[in-house]
Amino acid sequence: NNDIDLGTSGNQFKNVYINGNLETDALSLNGTTVSSSAAELNYSDISTLGTSEASKVVTANSSGNIIFPDNDLLYFGSHSDWSMTYDESGNDDLVMTGSDFSIESSTSEKPIVSILNTNADANGASLKLNKNGSSPATNDVVGNIDFISEDADNNVTTFGRIQSTIVDVTAGGEEGGLGIYVAENDGTLTKGMEIKGLSSNGNITVDISTHDGSAGGLMLASTLVTATAAELNIVDGGTSATGTTIADADRVVFNDDGTMKQVAVTDLAAYFDDEITAMPNLVTTAATTVGALNSGSITSGFGSIDNGSSAITTTGTVTYGTLNDGTTSLTATAAEINAASDIDTRVENVTSTNSITAAESGKTFFLNSGTEFVSTLPAPAAGLEYTFIVKAAPSSASYEIKTNGDADILIGLVTCATADDLGANDADADVITFVDGQAAIGDWVQVVSDGTSWYFSGASKVAEGITTGTS
Repeated sequence: NNDIDLGTSGNQFKNVYINGNLETDALSLNGTTVSSSAAELNYSDISTLGTSEASKVVTANSSGNIIFPDNDLLYFGSHSDWSMTYDESGNDDLVMTGSDFSIESSTSEKPIVSILNTNADANGASLKLNKNGSSPATNDVVGNIDFISEDADNNVTTFGRIQSTIVDVTAGGEEGGLGIYVAENDGTLTKGMEIKGLSSNGNITVDISTHDGSAGGLMLASTLVTATAAELNIVDGGTSATGTTIADADRVVFNDDGTMKQVAVTDLAAYFDDEITAMPNLVTTAATTVGALNSGSITSGFGSIDNGSSAITTTGTVTYGTLNDGTTSLTATAAEINAASDIDTRVENVTSTNSITAAESGKTFFLNSGTEFVSTLPAPAAGLEYTFIVKAAPSSASYEIKTNGDADILIGLVTCATADDLGANDADADVITFVDGQAAIGDWVQVVSDGTSWYFSGASKVAEGITTGTS
């Protein structure tokens, strides 16, 4: 009737032996009520102590060990955010799956992560950052090792990074890169060095990315290397050269008893000046006598050359400033000398527009076309002189002789063979015209300059055969 007690608090049974089932509504052990249900108590019904089982409590064996069978998962977090398993069916790895993993310590110089290999062979342990995606691509970041702390305002700052990238993902042509970054100036993470594989077998490059030769880049023993790659490559030799005018301020790199130095070219000049008699390109018969020179040149800095009564012979060109016979300097130009000595060049048949040069002074121009054309004088210069003669009478247009820039500086007189015509004269003309239908073969005009104006004279066979005026 659910109201009969077996014994009392004062009259207790010592031992109870039951061979069968014990049905009870509640269980109290030594005055403490057992709150677990029968199902919950059954979680302790395990086959082997120390080995985890499905829907059973985890126990330790007699050695205090706990065994998780192959491929069983140990989860962390209310949403199973992290898991851990021994991957017997895979690579026998202890696999931890989750997001971020942190090992923390507040002790100085802790924590320390050690990967220990006790094998006696030549191979050590490895730390692998494995990016095992389904679609690898060139420029992918394979992994980063970041060095993080805080700045003076407690802002989290990445002060350094080692980054591996895929340079070329092509199968059979794989290339990788390893970059080293540090924070600079405002905390910007900047690549300072990159080691990169190349497409040629066995070759890599090591690039100091920020080297500018002035503020950043390669340093040796705390000294910035200011040379550029192009400047350093000059030391490697080569056949290319740059034309350079050497000045006193220039320097050359010199090996001074085993120490490389920059030496002023003036120091070299002083040295060579002292050692000039020993230079191998001089042929010497005595310390102060120079023999025959078989190569080289004599330039403007050489100074005066006095070879006494000896002849100077050359099969080349003589270029001079002033030519003097010992008393008188030659003032004529080479063109003027050629014009005076070469008869063929002193006349010219002209059939079209002609711009006359000062170098043609002294020339006679035969006007030899029946159609119009203009002969233009050069700017006036003292001594310039030209003659114009009609060789073919103009029949459809006129011949004209014009001043440079149409300056009104023609002064002179043209006579006429006809007794009743005094010809043409002018004091400020800029054009002389051999008139179409009037000028005849043999009509002529000569012009001479005093350096300011042109003075002309001439003759025509008929009236108005030659006229002057302002255009």
